[in-house]
Amino acid sequence: MPRHTGQVEALLATGGGAVAALAARALLSGVYQHHGREPAVIEAVDVVVLAVGAVTAVLIYRWLLRRPRD
Repeated sequence: MPRHTGQVEALLATGGGAVAALAARALLSGVYQHHGREPAVIEAVDVVVLAVGAVTAVLIYRWLLRRPRD
């Protein structure tokens, strides 16, 4: 029986985190357009987008690992 390493779950979680980050970026595009010349605001929005992606990836990974296996 093959050993379970969690690599597939990690790959799926990474993809989900990337999609969530893209969605957050799209939702915050108005902030980018309105505050385009203010580096502090742009930097803060970038941190939020990265945080959304990372947290989503972690939550998806944990959820996938808790699923009952066949």
